Amino acid sequence: MDAHLRCPSRIAEVVERASERYVDLEKNVRPTKQRRQDGGQHVDAHLVHVPVPDRLEAVELLERLDEADDVVVVSVRNDPPSWVPERLRDSVLTPAEAKGLEYQSVCLLDPGRLLSRLRSEEQEYMVDAELDQQARRTAIDHLRVTLSRATETLVCIDVDATDEERALSVALLGDAAPYSPEDLLDHFAQADASPEERVQARTSDARLLIDSAPGRAWQRARQAFRLLGDPDLPNGVSDRAVRLDARTTLLATAARLLVDGPPDGVRRHEVLHAAREAIFSEDWSPPAAPEPTAHRTGPGERPDTSERPDLERHRVFLRGHQEEQTLLELAAWSDDRSAPPFALLERAHTLDRQQQPGGDWLRPALLPAAQALREGLNAGAADPESAAWFAETEVEAWLRLTGYEGDAPAKSRLLRGKAFDTLLKAAASEHRPARRKRLEKAEALLATITPDLLRLGRLREAQERPEEAAAAYERAGAHKETLRVWRNAGDWERAVELAQGDIRADLDWLIELEGLIGRRPAQQNKRLRNGERDRLEKLLDTVQKRPPRKRSGKGE
Repeated sequence: MDAHLRCPSRIAEVVERASERYVDLEKNVRPTKQRRQDGGQHVDAHLVHVPVPDRLEAVELLERLDEADDVVVVSVRNDPPSWVPERLRDSVLTPAEAKGLEYQSVCLLDPGRLLSRLRSEEQEYMVDAELDQQARRTAIDHLRVTLSRATETLVCIDVDATDEERALSVALLGDAAPYSPEDLLDHFAQADASPEERVQARTSDARLLIDSAPGRAWQRARQAFRLLGDPDLPNGVSDRAVRLDARTTLLATAARLLVDGPPDGVRRHEVLHAAREAIFSEDWSPPAAPEPTAHRTGPGERPDTSERPDLERHRVFLRGHQEEQTLLELAAWSDDRSAPPFALLERAHTLDRQQQPGGDWLRPALLPAAQALREGLNAGAADPESAAWFAETEVEAWLRLTGYEGDAPAKSRLLRGKAFDTLLKAAASEHRPARRKRLEKAEALLATITPDLLRLGRLREAQERPEEAAAAYERAGAHKETLRVWRNAGDWERAVELAQGDIRADLDWLIELEGLIGRRPAQQNKRLRNGERDRLEKLLDTVQKRPPRKRSGKGE
């Protein structure tokens, strides 16, 4: 099979992946290397994978494909699969019959089963080693022949297949659109539809079905993206708005499935892989505006554009990286909703703030989880390990991302106040180094909700700065708090100005006592007898309500 491959590049890549199976053969059995002929590509290829759950449905599909124009069904083995009824066997070409011919659309039957058999250690051909090697070579040859017959649409149909067989077919195709049998028939029936119309029909379906049939919505979103093709080829989608909408729809659908949980038949890693592929598949940024004339160089000089391609690639990479990280944060939080949603909401806010075309895929997916996200914010504000997040972010924007319809600034202030209280309470039970760091975080958080004089007073108290604490309370009109600060600081003179009733009497007495002590005769302490000293200590114990001290027992 030393032949040039003239099929579209995407199909040629599939053929090359099939050729990789030759490496398992002995060198003398392998064919010479195949050569791709790049003589220009006039159309883009469509790669499609159709899993059919049972044989009866597969027979019905074959009957309807037999009526389609420009479509041929080919077996990857010498004979049609055993499930094909006698009346339809003549409509299924063998590799030998298809060799040398070209068809616009080719449907291969059960390639996954053949790939699984080639992969298995228990070979079908076990007469002797040499025959086994030659038979495997022939099977791979047949696979390559059937794959290379299509000039536009290559379809792999796996009937009643195992998970392994389906996975092998998908891996062989590389980037196939997932179709149901009805999708495939519709694809061929709508042969006159433009590429844009095909894609728009599928994106519309995906948006309509996401609530009622999420699995089908995912299938249609993936189909739309796979049908985009090369914008420079006739059967590719050239309309940038349509291409961008297909990408946005796929990402929005993927995000919703991560939030709600993948439906039956859809795997989480499959959703993530397809979404990440869509993010980095091409440059989705709007075309750059032409450089203003005022910035151009003078006559006879050429502008220096050597750095622009690198800068542009860097910008595109950064945007893709931001979207990818947002997607991964969404997946992580969706997998464990007990974790704070701060990283997710901050990524989402950054994405929302950039206002890039097609960047609005995440917000709709967050709405079904709005209550859980808001509960996560409340729980995070009460957690000492996460409360500091509220000092560094735009909490109002977080709330809006969750669909909060109330007064976002007021709710933001409440959450920040709660987070501050959490930090202050945690600091009270910590040792000095950790306490200082916690209070620094609390101060940074307080700066986002100023003026809040009561909380400022509490912070200054915790920082052991009574003068500033009392000043804050005084400005807040909290006279009881101011009085408490002065009393705790032992500043009776300032405290008495605010006190009333018994407390004022207590403070007056303390001031009088201090004055009396200040008038104590010089060197009195040296002249006190033990009994006098004991009585004085009893007086102090009485004032402080301490148990009586032991007497010295010493006489003079």
